[in-house]
Amino acid sequence: MAVVEVYVVENEGGMVNQAQQVLAHLQTGGFITSLSALHDYGIIQLPKRIFDLKREGHQIRREWKNRTNRYGTRVRIAEYRLEGE
Repeated sequence: MAVVEVYVVENEGGMVNQAQQVLAHLQTGGFITSLSALHDYGIIQLPKRIFDLKREGHQIRREWKNRTNRYGTRVRIAEYRLEGE
């Protein structure tokens, strides 16, 4: 069984939502992928959280990257970043 570290971001009311966790991650100047969102925060539907943040007015861009998976197959993954980062 794999151990997963989850970083929790709390708002003023002590409640945590996934979109806030994604935004806090992006504000560190990094990027996030579906795999890192699942691993770091337990978020399964990252594109939905990105959609929610865009609807709130955040400027987030998606970049497609070519990678090789563990089976040697070429795949495309989406990296999300804040505009200007």
